[in-house]
Amino acid sequence: MGFYIRQGISFGPLRFNLSKSGIGVSVGVKGARIGTGPSGAYVHMGRHGLYYRQRLGGSEGQSTPPRVEPYQPSAQPATLPDVGVLVDSSSKQILSQINSRASRTPIAPFVLIATIALAFLAAVWTAVVAAIIAMLL
Repeated sequence: MGFYIRQGISFGPLRFNLSKSGIGVSVGVKGARIGTGPSGAYVHMGRHGLYYRQRLGGSEGQSTPPRVEPYQPSAQPATLPDVGVLVDSSSKQILSQINSRASRTPIAPFVLIATIALAFLAAVWTAVVAAIIAMLL
């Protein structure tokens, strides 16, 4: 395993984890966290050198090798068209797909802003509940 630097930004129980493969978000306390990131959702628990990590959900984030069929030689040789007859017919279609996907609004900034807002609201709500409990005691 190679060397790596763990980068993260914490906002109370919420933590943003930064890596080469992308941004992940986890929530919880020291020793028990539930999170999601580029490799899928997970549960992470443990302290002092003993840890448990389990992926959540189906096969998302897990890659399975493709099934390879054994080679079966054909009885008839392949017939190839003349090179002069070949025409580039899909460049316009590919270019239109690239342009339509480039013009889409990225969702990641909106998700990040919503997550930060929810974390802020959770922190405020926790403070309000703690203040009410303190007043009642």
